[in-house]
Amino acid sequence: MTACLRLPGTIDEAVDLLLKQVPLSARAEIALMSDDYLIWLHMDYGNFIRNAFGLSTGNRALMAATGRQTADDASWVVIEALWRRLKSEMHMVNGIHA
Repeated sequence: MTACLRLPGTIDEAVDLLLKQVPLSARAEIALMSDDYLIWLHMDYGNFIRNAFGLSTGNRALMAATGRQTADDASWVVIEALWRRLKSEMHMVNGIHA
Protein backbone atom coordinates (compact mmCIF):
# COMPACT_ATOMS: atom_id res chain seq x y z
CA MET A 1 0.00 0.00 0.00
CA THR A 2 1.19 3.48 -0.76
CA ALA A 3 0.82 6.80 1.03
CA CYS A 4 -2.00 9.19 0.18
CA LEU A 5 -1.48 12.55 -1.44
CA ARG A 6 -4.33 14.09 0.54
CA LEU A 7 -5.79 13.24 3.91
CA PRO A 8 -9.41 12.12 4.06
CA GLY A 9 -11.73 14.16 6.24
CA THR A 10 -14.65 11.75 6.35
CA ILE A 11 -15.10 8.02 6.76
CA ASP A 12 -16.44 7.73 3.20
CA GLU A 13 -13.39 9.54 1.82
CA ALA A 14 -11.14 7.24 3.84
CA VAL A 15 -12.89 4.16 2.45
CA ASP A 16 -12.69 5.54 -1.09
CA LEU A 17 -8.94 6.07 -0.73
CA LEU A 18 -8.46 2.72 0.99
CA LEU A 19 -10.27 0.92 -1.83
CA LYS A 20 -7.65 2.25 -4.25
CA GLN A 21 -5.11 0.28 -2.22
CA VAL A 22 -7.05 -2.97 -1.80
CA PRO A 23 -6.31 -5.47 -4.57
CA LEU A 24 -9.36 -6.77 -6.41
CA SER A 25 -8.44 -10.27 -5.29
CA ALA A 26 -8.79 -9.24 -1.64
CA ARG A 27 -12.11 -7.40 -1.96
CA ALA A 28 -14.32 -10.49 -2.15
CA GLU A 29 -12.35 -12.13 0.64
CA ILE A 30 -12.95 -9.12 2.90
CA ALA A 31 -16.62 -8.89 1.92
CA LEU A 32 -17.15 -12.55 2.81
CA MET A 33 -15.54 -12.24 6.25
CA SER A 34 -17.72 -12.42 9.29
CA ASP A 35 -17.28 -9.54 11.68
CA ASP A 36 -15.43 -11.91 14.04
CA TYR A 37 -12.61 -12.17 11.50
CA LEU A 38 -12.19 -8.44 10.83
CA ILE A 39 -9.59 -8.32 13.58
CA TRP A 40 -7.23 -10.02 11.12
CA LEU A 41 -7.31 -6.85 9.02
CA HIS A 42 -6.47 -4.59 11.92
CA MET A 43 -2.73 -5.13 11.96
CA ASP A 44 -1.95 -4.36 8.30
CA TYR A 45 -4.91 -2.25 7.23
CA GLY A 46 -5.16 -0.51 10.59
CA ASN A 47 -1.49 0.41 10.52
CA PHE A 48 -1.82 1.74 6.98
CA ILE A 49 -4.92 3.78 7.90
CA ARG A 50 -3.30 5.25 11.00
CA ASN A 51 -0.17 6.29 9.11
CA ALA A 52 -1.33 7.14 5.58
CA PHE A 53 -4.49 8.93 6.66
CA GLY A 54 -2.75 10.96 9.36
CA LEU A 55 -4.62 9.52 12.32
CA SER A 56 -1.35 9.11 14.20
CA THR A 57 -0.26 12.64 13.33
CA GLY A 58 -3.35 14.69 14.00
CA ASN A 59 -5.93 14.36 11.21
CA ARG A 60 -8.57 16.00 13.38
CA ALA A 61 -11.29 15.90 10.74
CA LEU A 62 -11.15 12.12 10.32
CA MET A 63 -10.75 11.54 14.05
CA ALA A 64 -13.87 13.62 14.65
CA ALA A 65 -15.76 11.79 11.90
CA THR A 66 -15.05 8.45 13.55
CA GLY A 67 -16.09 9.73 16.96
CA ARG A 68 -13.17 7.92 18.58
CA GLN A 69 -10.43 9.19 20.85
CA THR A 70 -7.45 7.14 19.66
CA ALA A 71 -5.94 6.53 16.24
CA ASP A 72 -6.20 2.79 16.82
CA ASP A 73 -9.94 2.96 17.53
CA ALA A 74 -10.51 5.38 14.65
CA SER A 75 -8.75 3.03 12.21
CA TRP A 76 -11.09 0.26 13.34
CA VAL A 77 -14.10 2.42 12.37
CA VAL A 78 -12.64 2.81 8.86
CA ILE A 79 -11.99 -0.94 8.57
CA GLU A 80 -15.59 -1.70 9.53
CA ALA A 81 -16.83 0.88 7.00
CA LEU A 82 -14.65 -0.71 4.30
CA TRP A 83 -16.09 -4.13 5.15
CA ARG A 84 -19.68 -2.85 5.06
CA ARG A 85 -19.06 -1.11 1.70
CA LEU A 86 -17.56 -4.24 0.15
CA LYS A 87 -20.40 -6.42 1.50
CA SER A 88 -22.92 -3.99 0.05
CA GLU A 89 -21.18 -3.93 -3.34
CA MET A 90 -21.02 -7.72 -3.41
CA HIS A 91 -24.75 -7.96 -2.65
CA MET A 92 -25.52 -5.45 -5.40
CA VAL A 93 -23.43 -7.37 -7.93
CA ASN A 94 -25.14 -10.61 -6.99
CA GLY A 95 -28.61 -9.05 -7.06
CA ILE A 96 -29.10 -9.48 -3.33
CA HIS A 97 -30.63 -6.60 -1.42
CA ALA A 98 -29.44 -6.70 2.15
